[in-house]
Amino acid sequence: MLSVVLISTGAVLTYIEYTNQKNNKIHLEKVQTKYKNLFENNKPKDDLTINKVQAIKKDAKSIKLYENETKKIINELSELEAYLELKADIENCYEGTIMFSTVTKENINTMKTKNKKLSKEYQKYTNNYIIDLESQRSNIDIEEEKIKNLYTDDSTTFKENITINDIEAIRLSLNTLPQEDVKKNGNEVLDNAIKIVKEREA
Repeated sequence: MLSVVLISTGAVLTYIEYTNQKNNKIHLEKVQTKYKNLFENNKPKDDLTINKVQAIKKDAKSIKLYENETKKIINELSELEAYLELKADIENCYEGTIMFSTVTKENINTMKTKNKKLSKEYQKYTNNYIIDLESQRSNIDIEEEKIKNLYTDDSTTFKENITINDIEAIRLSLNTLPQEDVKKNGNEVLDNAIKIVKEREA
């Protein structure tokens, strides 16, 4: 009688283990399918959200078996999440194709660090934006430095040797910037500089 009970118990446990394996396998395959559906032509879909990726990753973490396959899909989802976070950071730097003037070198360097941690596959979608942000920031810095150099060391008094031609040359390059707020502020300083130069020459 005891042997019959043991055999029956063993059979039940074997069935439960088989069922668990089967259910976990089905679960894993569903998560893998969800992951594949996040892409179109091997590229993350344009409307893909971080929340959606995080939800699938949470689902993947609930799989108890198939450790290697589960770990692989979780790592892939984590990297996709990191890419989407950087993509959001980059998008927040722009209005259309124009970088907000409030974006600093430090902001860009932080994004560069994040970008370097991505795989080459994801970097190809972000590299050009990082380069563009650096270029736009550099152009603003160059023009602001030109205006700063109109002043003496106390940053309130214009240098004695500044001419109207010097000022207008700065204005010409300043006005090539796409950032309207930088141009507006810069031109106000230049207008004031011209006024002072004319008063000196009068």
